[in-house]
Amino acid sequence: MIYNNSEIKELDNIDKKILELLIENSRNTYRTISEYVNVSESTVRNRIIKLNDKKVIKKFTIKIDLEKLDSSFGWILKLNIDPFKISEIVEILIHLENIISIYEISGEENLILMGYNRSFDSFKKFLVEYIYSLHGILGIKSEILINEVK
Repeated sequence: MIYNNSEIKELDNIDKKILELLIENSRNTYRTISEYVNVSESTVRNRIIKLNDKKVIKKFTIKIDLEKLDSSFGWILKLNIDPFKISEIVEILIHLENIISIYEISGEENLILMGYNRSFDSFKKFLVEYIYSLHGILGIKSEILINEVK
């Protein structure tokens, strides 16, 4: 699930069911959720507000069919970055529209980017104009997304 052990201790079964429904579809209405968990709409609304306040829910989002937006070339970049430059580089990367996710990880590569472009050529251009120009990158591994499974 999306919560860690300390957060699980604070959540009861109603909170967990609310989260499951929101994970499935963040557009579920208070009414739909209340019927499923068998509590009032106001209780659902108050619990969601508390889950937001506690930062259990970080944000509500949508999943887009990128092929319909002409952005069907998916990729993952694994970057090995000078540890003293990570914050500086992340601050630049978070503003690039075609990057969907950024993860700081342990291991040889310490940053993973996931994103989409219109084509392989636009991906190459993105690499040259944005990624290769960043100071502090010690190595790059790229992978092309074949199929979205989940």
